[in-house]
Amino acid sequence: MTRAERDDALTASIMRRQLREALRTLAVVAGVFAALPALLAVLPRGSAATWVILGAGVPPIWVAVAWWHVRRAERAEAREREG
Repeated sequence: MTRAERDDALTASIMRRQLREALRTLAVVAGVFAALPALLAVLPRGSAATWVILGAGVPPIWVAVAWWHVRRAERAEAREREG
């Protein structure tokens, strides 16, 4: 196997692993999106709690999910490179 073939195989393997991580992240984001209307439906319409959840509660979740995704994707790539 030539070096170019090994590099191509490594790249394909990394891409598959990162796709799996992206699908996991998508599932988490979809879960949050699905749960959010149910949570907001319980609160009184137009209450301050609604705006607090949307303005101060959701952005930290997105940041945490993004950080988690990048960390897992980088770890997967490092594992593939190691062998």
